[in-house]
Amino acid sequence: MVLAAIVVSVCILPNTGLAAAPQSFEPAALQADLRFAIDTIERQHPQLERSTTRERLEAAAASIRGQLSRAMTQGEAWAAMAQLNPLLADGHLFIGLPNWREQSAAEVRRGTGFFPFEVELDEQGYPVITAKLGGEMTPFAGRRIVRISGRDAQDVTYALLARMHGDTPAFRAALLAQRWWLGFAKLYGTPAVYDLQFAGSPMSHRVSAGHVLPAILQQEANFDRLYSCRINADHTAALKVASFAWSDKAQYFKFTHDCFAQMKAASTQRLVIDVSANGGGDDDMWKEGYASAS
Repeated sequence: MVLAAIVVSVCILPNTGLAAAPQSFEPAALQADLRFAIDTIERQHPQLERSTTRERLEAAAASIRGQLSRAMTQGEAWAAMAQLNPLLADGHLFIGLPNWREQSAAEVRRGTGFFPFEVELDEQGYPVITAKLGGEMTPFAGRRIVRISGRDAQDVTYALLARMHGDTPAFRAALLAQRWWLGFAKLYGTPAVYDLQFAGSPMSHRVSAGHVLPAILQQEANFDRLYSCRINADHTAALKVASFAWSDKAQYFKFTHDCFAQMKAASTQRLVIDVSANGGGDDDMWKEGYASAS
């Protein structure tokens, strides 16, 4: 499979990210996978009308099918087919890239650079720098980017949002900000240098690509960044759970068991569970993890 979704998997073969040159897939295979995705959604979705209609889905697929007229890499195929995602408006059903975390880490190890900054999106849709790629401080923090290598930065945002999944525009914008480096790479490539222009300044800044793991990948690899348990003196507690996809489930279940044991010992009366940064995962991690609360 080239692309994947939570419910639908599309395309024929995986791009492992290990080859020197990305594998290409022929138009007939891509179009067949698009048809498979649409058929599967229409057949299995329990309530498609909550986000779209069959007619709108078919019309969007017809438009995308016209774009699948040449051989494409995995990233190029995603850029075309992922235009279904805002129409589906779902956090769990989407056209996605399989193993993008592993592939991106492998790219960094091979020397590929990504967009050099972590960003957030302002109300107008412009990216605003928050840190260097990976999270280190930068003197450019707070600067609004208005042009990226000759492209209007707002147009770049809209092009990427047109491929993001999620049930609301705010969700899609937050997800894009978190994965800006990934979306930009898939749509515009990975140049060695980015020519950036900031709001309020006519001059441009040439900034080299970032060659470190992006912040989201660093966070997801660190247990203590994903999970925390705080017991307060006023009989309240705060439990942060930023993922239900930790590979060492025994470690996770021990953490939740110990946290609830501490709350019981402290006679905790109010618990706030923070899942605001949780990207999902396996059901057993929340079902079994919180069974120890009872």
